[in-house]
Amino acid sequence: DENLADFETATPFRIAEFGAADGSNSFGILNQIVEAIRSRSATKPIEITCNDLPSANMTGLFEHLNPLKEKFSNVYVRASGDSFYNQLFPDNSLDMSFSFTSVHWIQKVP
Repeated sequence: DENLADFETATPFRIAEFGAADGSNSFGILNQIVEAIRSRSATKPIEITCNDLPSANMTGLFEHLNPLKEKFSNVYVRASGDSFYNQLFPDNSLDMSFSFTSVHWIQKVP
């Protein structure tokens, strides 16, 4: 299967969460996503970027998400302190993105 062959490359699977706050809503879904990826590839690198405003305290975020790095190998968690109204990633660079708590900040339907 061509898609499976692409999935087995060393290119990281890139995930972004917008408006992550302290990460308390993130762990469950990210755990499920990483488990699904690991069911297809035990070694594929996974990059998780959690975004929130620069004024957000990211300490809780890392406390909630660092267990993913302990549970799974080749998982990288980082934070982005910027408004999601700005382009935060290059075009076509994410495989998956989501938001749980930032919908109320959206000023108009995208």
